[in-house]
Amino acid sequence: YTLSGKPLDPNSAAARAYGFKPDSLEKLKAQGLANEVEGGLQCQRVTEEGEDKEEDELPISVNKENEGDTNNNINNNAGAAVNGDGAAKEGKRVPRPKKRKPKEEVVLAPIEPTEYAKSRPKRERAGQHGARSNFVSYMSGSLSLIPCQEFTGVIGAVGTQAQPFSVDISDEAMLLMDFHAHLSCFEVIGYLGGDWNPEARKLCIRRAFPCKGLEGTQQTDSCEMDPAAELAAKDKMDEWGLQVVGWYHSHPTFKPNPSMKDIENQENYQALFHDAETKTEPFVGMIFSPYDLRLPGKASRSETFWVQKGGRQGAEPTPMHVRSARRPIEALPSADTKQAMKDLLGEGGMAAGGGLGRIQLTELWRPFTNIVDGKTPQGGPCTKLAKMRGALQHYLPDTDESDDFLDEIFTEIQTKWGTDLGY
Repeated sequence: YTLSGKPLDPNSAAARAYGFKPDSLEKLKAQGLANEVEGGLQCQRVTEEGEDKEEDELPISVNKENEGDTNNNINNNAGAAVNGDGAAKEGKRVPRPKKRKPKEEVVLAPIEPTEYAKSRPKRERAGQHGARSNFVSYMSGSLSLIPCQEFTGVIGAVGTQAQPFSVDISDEAMLLMDFHAHLSCFEVIGYLGGDWNPEARKLCIRRAFPCKGLEGTQQTDSCEMDPAAELAAKDKMDEWGLQVVGWYHSHPTFKPNPSMKDIENQENYQALFHDAETKTEPFVGMIFSPYDLRLPGKASRSETFWVQKGGRQGAEPTPMHVRSARRPIEALPSADTKQAMKDLLGEGGMAAGGGLGRIQLTELWRPFTNIVDGKTPQGGPCTKLAKMRGALQHYLPDTDESDDFLDEIFTEIQTKWGTDLGY
């Protein structure tokens, strides 16, 4: 029954809201369980039957010579006149043959959905946006990841489907973002500082500015930036003479494809940083995936994306993969980058959060090190500590100085987190 007390019609809109389908009744019949359902539906059907009247008499005029021919009298005299007081001018009343109406079964229109059915949360449809991965989070519901599409043509070409501007990314910025992502099992977030050259249509990402997540919003599949940390990051950019050119966040254990929420955020940022001179939106998003078990090796996977508006009315925005040039670290990371990494480890650090969500580096990441040809495990067990160090080495020159730099960073982690990492 519906909440209003009416029997539930399996074919109605209200029934569909509860998971019924048009063939539900047939399936119940096949299982021999339909009697109760049929009983409930009977009260929704109205059967109209002709009611038996004792006699329906019409005033007719009877021809004495053909007194027995009742049918002729009825046909010829059915329209005999009736005087003002309702009596027939002549003749007598003859019973009219009873006519029974055929039984007709009339089914009422489907019951309108109740207010509850109208307002209840709707399950997100699968299959939108083409191929996409669907996850269900115990903390925030449905998480739908959309693979980025590729631009075509020459970068910076106007009026085409080409990437609207070129992008350069400093490996120092990549190092700090990846380090930030490795520190927490929750999502982390931050801004990208750099500059925009409208004449060359070139966006340069020079530094990353980690931000603290808003307290109470830290989750494994979402993060909201703390407003105070956002203001502090922008103040630092001003000190460096940089402007906000992008944002980044992490997907701790799943692919770095943007979610619908990521696309919405990126679209809002692009509108905010619209450049009237070039009629483009020089602002990118970056996603890091540090602990995805499907990674080929220790190196993290990242995605740089930009949102292309729908070409026609009602079309959904599309995340596009942004091709970029990497500017390698020539010797060692700068003192500012080293200090920013250490700041993330303190009690008020953006990744520490008082210990909430802090990654346990001595835990096993996976029981093998690499995946060969996308399917064959290879190598021995790999801890999260070994995974993190291998990922950071990816951005540094292969020198003894780079090893010393990492030793210093992990010794700092061991000291500030009170965890024995063997340093």
